[in-house]
Amino acid sequence: MDGPAQNPDIPENLRRRIDELEQELARLRQDPLDWLAAASTAAASPLPPVSPPVERLISVIVPLYNGAAYIGRCLDSIANQQPCGYDLEVLVCDDGSHDDSLAAARAWAATQNTLRVRVLTHPDAGNHGVSATRNRCAASASGAFLALLDADDLWLPNKLATQMHYLEQHPEATCVCSFGLNRDLAGLPIPGWSKTRYAGDFRQSPPPENFRAPYDFDQLLQGDPVLNSSALFRRTAFDQAGGYPGTMSHQAEDWLLFLKLSLAAPIHLIPEPLIQYSVHSESYTAEYVRQGFAFGSRLEVLLFLLHWMLPHPQHRARAQQVYRRNYATLLAGMGGALRLAESFHLAHPDTAPSLPAFEQHLQQLYQRLDELEHYHNHIESQLNLLRRLPGLKFLYNAARRLRGSAG
Repeated sequence: MDGPAQNPDIPENLRRRIDELEQELARLRQDPLDWLAAASTAAASPLPPVSPPVERLISVIVPLYNGAAYIGRCLDSIANQQPCGYDLEVLVCDDGSHDDSLAAARAWAATQNTLRVRVLTHPDAGNHGVSATRNRCAASASGAFLALLDADDLWLPNKLATQMHYLEQHPEATCVCSFGLNRDLAGLPIPGWSKTRYAGDFRQSPPPENFRAPYDFDQLLQGDPVLNSSALFRRTAFDQAGGYPGTMSHQAEDWLLFLKLSLAAPIHLIPEPLIQYSVHSESYTAEYVRQGFAFGSRLEVLLFLLHWMLPHPQHRARAQQVYRRNYATLLAGMGGALRLAESFHLAHPDTAPSLPAFEQHLQQLYQRLDELEHYHNHIESQLNLLRRLPGLKFLYNAARRLRGSAG
């Protein structure tokens, strides 16, 4: 039976178009990555450049959602920055908050006589997520530099001065970040998510998360060590990266942005705390941990990253390499999670499945693993001690000969 392209009743131009589509489908079947490249969207293109950006101006981007309780102190930390040789503008965008966040931000802005502050909303005043909210701020920003600050975090007074001095000394850097002090909402020290002294400091973490700056693309594929509120980058790099995607489910938009930025230049680090990083139960990071979003987030970041890289000729070969090395590994990791869930069910057949119960099961497995590692290390230390004893090999061979003669 002939296909539609051979039907004489179909106009010639339509038959040619059908032939082209059939050839395109055949190509997509041959390359599993081409469907991502074919599904191109505006997110894969550079953002329209600000014309012209103001060279000696830093635009501070503050997304705001239900943060009335702490937006004032956040903005105070911007106003209290030490002179850095650059002018500042602050762009706050409310993402459809249900509390008094918008009113609080507007009230704070009204108190500023010298600092330029713009309080924005989405055109429909609705909730569109943090990516769209940051993009809304960026579209209204005029500065040649963009600095990120989440509404529940604070900057230390020397933050901008330190980072701008660093960028002036390192013109090759397009983005610089720092460590942070782990604090609760009252400003008191608190253990952070990474269980380290400083937020964002993974130098003593086990591989592959023992990140070493500058953070290149290969390191960032393993995870995101960059504290979002510590990041400051050149506007041109942000525009070339296409800003933030508007449709991510897990809000790992910052990780995706840093991956895209690192393709042009590694992310530089100032290894000292320049921000106060808030650790509290209402943050998205807390929800991320509670809900176990790690696997879904990694897979989503990978797909969005590939989708962005594939249409760019200079990144296509690298995208294919990333796909081959990471996609199957992620799926295997998900399979490992399913096997852990199965082991939980076998170990606790009478326990109703729940996230807290599963977490307790994982803690027991980790504890058993720690015990085994401790025992292994103990045995290894004893063996090392024995290896250093003089004449041990002679004694060992003599004992073997005695056992042989006794037999």
